[in-house]
Amino acid sequence: MDLGILVKVIEELAALLPGARVDKVVQGADHDLFLVLHKGQTNYYLFLSAERAFPRIHLVSRKPSGTRVAAGFFLSLKKHLTGGRVDGIGLINGDRVAELTFTTRGPSTFLSSNSPERTPIFF
Repeated sequence: MDLGILVKVIEELAALLPGARVDKVVQGADHDLFLVLHKGQTNYYLFLSAERAFPRIHLVSRKPSGTRVAAGFFLSLKKHLTGGRVDGIGLINGDRVAELTFTTRGPSTFLSSNSPERTPIFF
């Protein structure tokens, strides 16, 4: 994802999602992850892709359906994030690394790199 577009997407997400509750963590296709979020009367579906050739983060309009049985990393995310709240979303040092912070049983940080040169997702 181009840095200019990523900045705009992150600004939009940062204005919209803080305070949202994580209802579900859904594993999509190979390197895809969805966070089902709820804030007020609205559900949001945040899509994160760790695909090296086309990493991205944005909202989608349809409720995701998992395509696989969650395992490993996705189970850990599900365990730690479900029931938590989004504290904030931003970029680290103006680079293509998005930081999502959550309050769960303790503070948690989730990083998503939107650069093909980096390892795409950290928790």
